[in-house]
Amino acid sequence: MKIILKQFTFIICILAITSVNAQQNEARKALKGYEKLAYQETASELEALVSKGNTSQELIEKLANSYYFNNDMPLASKWYAVLFDKHDDIDAEYYYRYAMALKGNEKYKESDEWIMKFGELMPNDSRVKLFNSNRNYLNDIQSTNGNSTKLINVSFNSEFSDFGSFEYNNRFYFSSSRGGGKDYKWNGQPYLNVYAVEGSGIGDASDIESFEAINTKWHESSVCISPDGSYLFFTRNNYFKNDYKEDEDGVNRLQLFRVTKNDKGQWDDVIKEDINSNDYSIAHPAINKNGTKLYFASDMPGTLGQSDIFVVDINEDGTLGTPMNLGDKINTEGQESFPFVNEKGDLFFSSKSTIGLGGYDVFVVRSFENTNNLSAVQAENLGMPFNSSQDDFAYYENSKTRTGYLSSNRKGGKGDDDIYTFEVPKCKRNIIVGLQNAEDLSEIGNTGVTVENKDGEKIDLFKTDTNGKFEFRVLCSIDVIRITVEKDDFESYTSEFSISKAKDNSIDVLLKPIPKKVLPEVGTDLFKLLKLEPILFDSNKSNIRPDAQVQINKIIAYLKEYPMLKVDIRSHTDSKGRDAYNEALSQRRNEATKNYMITVGGISKDRITGKGYGESQLVNKCKNGVTCTPEEHEQNRRNEFIVISH
Repeated sequence: MKIILKQFTFIICILAITSVNAQQNEARKALKGYEKLAYQETASELEALVSKGNTSQELIEKLANSYYFNNDMPLASKWYAVLFDKHDDIDAEYYYRYAMALKGNEKYKESDEWIMKFGELMPNDSRVKLFNSNRNYLNDIQSTNGNSTKLINVSFNSEFSDFGSFEYNNRFYFSSSRGGGKDYKWNGQPYLNVYAVEGSGIGDASDIESFEAINTKWHESSVCISPDGSYLFFTRNNYFKNDYKEDEDGVNRLQLFRVTKNDKGQWDDVIKEDINSNDYSIAHPAINKNGTKLYFASDMPGTLGQSDIFVVDINEDGTLGTPMNLGDKINTEGQESFPFVNEKGDLFFSSKSTIGLGGYDVFVVRSFENTNNLSAVQAENLGMPFNSSQDDFAYYENSKTRTGYLSSNRKGGKGDDDIYTFEVPKCKRNIIVGLQNAEDLSEIGNTGVTVENKDGEKIDLFKTDTNGKFEFRVLCSIDVIRITVEKDDFESYTSEFSISKAKDNSIDVLLKPIPKKVLPEVGTDLFKLLKLEPILFDSNKSNIRPDAQVQINKIIAYLKEYPMLKVDIRSHTDSKGRDAYNEALSQRRNEATKNYMITVGGISKDRITGKGYGESQLVNKCKNGVTCTPEEHEQNRRNEFIVISH
């Protein structure tokens, strides 16, 4: 019996070891597939291993990632939750991915909580700073803000991935995995090719043609044609002249290619651009309206995150210059891709941003090509209906037809990614103006306000509500407005304001109240109140000198401002000289002052009285026989303008 038990135990051990070895082999196979980017197949293999009890951190991380990279956010968030439940020492980037997976499920409150946790670990990450700068981002982008744009699913979308849009000479180009052939292991769909259809993006599906001049058995996508139609840029795997190349990790990168037209007007002579490398990807090219700049997405050296938007000059001979990163006002540590520049110079791109609705959201920098300061640009989320909780990308618009296109895998589509068309709305910005008292910041309601553009052309006349506010919209082309307010008891107001490229602008207009006239008390000396300079006379003379006139004119102006005042002019001398002489001199000077104010100043004589007091009302010790300094004597040579009634 003991021998039988020992043999049985030995068999159990062998089976256990065999089972462990089998699971280890399965794990190695799955992880190898993961490293080869075969996420579709890897996800099911890893999930099977986890269900058998293998809950290692590496397996769960890669399982969650496999769903995340294939945009299956319900399953991605499920497995990220398991990861955080079973393990502790987790890389910060998984906090961010979990937050974005929750966004994809429209669980925005939970997503924001995980972004804040991510921020505790990575406070200097630009995605954290962006989130902290606009915690109320959902209020802006979930509202259409008066936008009635309707997105229409184009007729030729398939059950596969269809995305990217470009129009040239009444021909519409797009990318699709509908062509059959070998499946791409990442998502289990056939490799992408470029297709074209006559007319616009709502053309007949039966007219679709494969763009054979550039298509191969590998990926081709994202075309853009030069303004003169002589050449076309597109994205392809690193495959050229039957040579398929990988980087040192065994990854085949995306690269930028060009095809030109021959003398017969046919596309041929495909070339690979010099800015490519086996070690990084370049994808999704877009040419500006002048054909002088090429925008693209890449993870080349100098990239801030996983992929950034770059620009490169197109030289006169057609060659490309040195790529330049568009900077941290556009790019983050995450993913930015699919650039497009319209004829007005607005830059559109997609970003997996913390201030988005989920997945890729479309952002725009207005008048980007008209700015020389990349640090001053400001990207705005296009909001709904352009963005959703899923991937929204490859924005394109035709300025002549005002037709736009957008690619998205949002709910309700025909397949994976679908192309949507819409009428391009006129770009407008929301302006909120608040009218306040500059002294106490109280609201000024029921007041008319004139708004003009910088050329003085009237935009409209508005009236503030009871809270002192009014709201209006202006075209994005208007960068400066002029506001004018006329209101009783306040100073006239006119000022210009620069319109920010942000979606909403708040402007505070502060009106200065006109000070109410406060009458001086009876007995006030206007000479002191107005802080006048001494009124001087030539020695032994009483005529009003020019410098004295300046001071007396200030008294005259004050009396005209307060026509109810009456004053008594009192003239004094020092103690030098005989008493009688000083009294007569002060009286003559007093009379001269009164006459000047009446005849020259126009002050009614019944408002003025006066008398010369000589040296009888000294203000210090300097009476007869007392030695004083010149300054002390000067204190007694004075004029007083005393308010006697009002």
